[in-house]
Amino acid sequence: MNVKSKKDTVIITVRLPRLYVEYLDKLVENSVFMSRGECVRFAIKELINEEFQRRNKSKNLMEG
Repeated sequence: MNVKSKKDTVIITVRLPRLYVEYLDKLVENSVFMSRGECVRFAIKELINEEFQRRNKSKNLMEG
């Protein structure tokens, strides 16, 4: 999944525990990510990829 332009993005609003935001800020401060948004996008992409892999693996086990 590769976002090519701002036209392909949607703004969402989420509420996060303060501690999560502090961790996000530390990742940005330590140059792991350039921004909170980049960090959140990465985390969501990883979650989606892991979930699809898990579901595909379960489906394959049931079929095999």
